[in-house]
Amino acid sequence: MKLPLCVRVDAADERSNGALAADGWREIETLNVFERVDLPGPPAKPAPNIVVQIVRPGHDHAALAAEAVSGARESRLWRDSLIETKDALELCSGLVAECWLAPSTIRWLGLWCGQPAGFLMIRYAAPVYRIGFFAVRPEFRDQGIGRALLAAAMAAIDGRLRAGTQHDNAAATRLYLTSGFTIIERWKTWHK
Repeated sequence: MKLPLCVRVDAADERSNGALAADGWREIETLNVFERVDLPGPPAKPAPNIVVQIVRPGHDHAALAAEAVSGARESRLWRDSLIETKDALELCSGLVAECWLAPSTIRWLGLWCGQPAGFLMIRYAAPVYRIGFFAVRPEFRDQGIGRALLAAAMAAIDGRLRAGTQHDNAAATRLYLTSGFTIIERWKTWHK
């Protein structure tokens, strides 16, 4: 299975969105894009049960990629009704591995009582850093792991940080907004 053709268009651009629909493209999701410019200094110490560590490129990426895929089940690949679940899993695993292996990627692992609970990957794409994958396993959500991972990433970089999430992902939206991010764009994702 190959990735479907994908385009993103400003959500407010009704003319372009209408043209895509008329040409047989399928609307998949609406994304909110967040940005934070004034990154803070060192993060506050997370809860005693949480450890956030940077992951070096030589670390086994297969287990961490699986964690990302488990957290990405609301991504555009699962939202596209024409992509079967097994194909979405394979495609997403490939995207995670590609991001993991890129030389410009920085990776953090969040542990809860010693167990891998989530992770965050960012990449530098001039002039900003972008969150590539950010996932917390469902059974570890609402423990502060996502906040600790995001704080570690913000403290480690100098510059702007951008993130995107589906418009209906209330938990991610709340995390970004309460972490000082603002919504700078809204995009519709289309597949063909």
